[in-house]
Amino acid sequence: LDNLALVQWSLSLRVRRLMETTLPVVRFVVRPAGENDPRSTGLLEDARALGFDGLTRLECHDLYFVEGRLSPVDLERLAHELLSDPLAQACEWQALADEEEPASTGARLLEAALRPGVTDPVAEQIHRAAQELGIRGVTRAATGLRFWVSGEGLDDETLHLLARRLLANPVIQHYALGQLHPSFPQTAAASVKVETLRLGGLDDAALLAL
Repeated sequence: LDNLALVQWSLSLRVRRLMETTLPVVRFVVRPAGENDPRSTGLLEDARALGFDGLTRLECHDLYFVEGRLSPVDLERLAHELLSDPLAQACEWQALADEEEPASTGARLLEAALRPGVTDPVAEQIHRAAQELGIRGVTRAATGLRFWVSGEGLDDETLHLLARRLLANPVIQHYALGQLHPSFPQTAAASVKVETLRLGGLDDAALLAL
């Protein structure tokens, strides 16, 4: 019993430490400010061309996941100075753990993002730009897409088929029916070791061998 209690205490301590070191993640959703969105209209036409005739509406929004300890002012600046164009887009944000409110129109939610290990250059630029704006709390970022799909006969099987055939590239993306949890790129640890090579006096063969 003493050994079991010790193991349980150790596991509890590890979980508590993990929770203390885990940084909050905020989900930003950027959508067009107006009703007419060429990207969404094009996806709806493509879906119907693939045989999804029951679809009546398909909305595509941009997703950004930002990790870090950020103040309300930081979140406001990220939303309106970096992630969206206030003149043409609307931006909303919430903590990743918060549950999404169901769509009042009865639409189904689907989200897609890059698979772990796939390079996300936009996310890298978000991190760099946030530092330049003085928002030092941003540690990592990831990107994705959100789709609201409306129509008749939208069961899970139909949505999975729509995702695989049109909304997500299964080679580089994963998706979820509902909210998706992002995969952040792993930052390679920098080394402080400096290696010095003496090049003087080396012939061509020796230089090629380096």
